[in-house]
Amino acid sequence: MSDSEKVPDSIIEIIKNSGNSFHSRTSNWLRKNGWETEISPYYVDFSQNKSREIDLIAEKTFTINNGWGEIKGFFVVRLFIECKYITSDSVLWFNDKNQKRAESLVFSMGPFRPANSYTSQHHYISGGNDVAKLYARNNGKSQENDVFYKAINQAVSSIISMRDKPLLGHQRIKGSPSFFLQYPVVICNSFDGLYKTMLHEEAAPTRITENFQLEIMYSYNDQHKSIRDEYMLIDFVSYENIEQFIESVEADAEAARILSSD
Repeated sequence: MSDSEKVPDSIIEIIKNSGNSFHSRTSNWLRKNGWETEISPYYVDFSQNKSREIDLIAEKTFTINNGWGEIKGFFVVRLFIECKYITSDSVLWFNDKNQKRAESLVFSMGPFRPANSYTSQHHYISGGNDVAKLYARNNGKSQENDVFYKAINQAVSSIISMRDKPLLGHQRIKGSPSFFLQYPVVICNSFDGLYKTMLHEEAAPTRITENFQLEIMYSYNDQHKSIRDEYMLIDFVSYENIEQFIESVEADAEAARILSSD
């Protein structure tokens, strides 16, 4: 590149400081690993009647076979992903997961049913007993502008508003999906600076290095203006641990495939 074609420092700085680079890197990783992605789709948030944006939607199709190995249908795993670039120290307060509600949430997904070994393998149930409940950051921003608040709100409101959206890309199997496994997800550039403490115990803060879940009871107005309360678990994933998270979701899908093939 000649001096006359040199990219201005201001452009390099925009790219360096933009979360879009991380956004793009996450999408590229998913696409290389067999997922279809849609970047920055807009949707209408029913609760506030506003147009909003989610960073990524990722989908993967799984077949359902009969006893002879023939394809009898398919289902779709769909991830509603917010990508967040975290730059300041943060503390999250953890507490025991509400196991009954977590199990009920899993039972509402496709073929998962009570008292079943495959159901118990779902990562919402098998992924540990403690979940994040509260958070605070060392940045002085109001709650509405806090990165965690915005990530949680975007991931949850998008899944509520777009549960019934059409499939991404080209449909490779005739017919409609038998069911969807749909997950709200926040993928962080790093967990450096994230610390964990306990809500009801005196304990020294410890570094967070593994993916975790945040538990929330989300209240909102649905499209009919009726107030609803919905229990949700949101996966928080460090980019360096994205493969581990995707493996757990694909294990959920394999369990669902076996149960729906019975």
